[in-house]
Amino acid sequence: MVATDFSKQSLAVAKQNTTIDIDFQQGSWFAAVPDRQFDLIISNPPYIEQG
Repeated sequence: MVATDFSKQSLAVAKQNTTIDIDFQQGSWFAAVPDRQFDLIISNPPYIEQG
C-alpha cells in the first residue's frame, strides 16, 4: 500500500496513526511515485470552499 500527500506534516500524522505497513511518499499525486503502477486508487481530495 502506498500513501501520498503534498504536506510533510500530514504524512507525519498519518505515519503516527497507522498500524500497518504503508509506503508513505511526499509529493503531488503521481509525481511522488513516478515509476509505480496501481490496480486501485482511492482518493480523499482536499475540501476547498468555493469562491
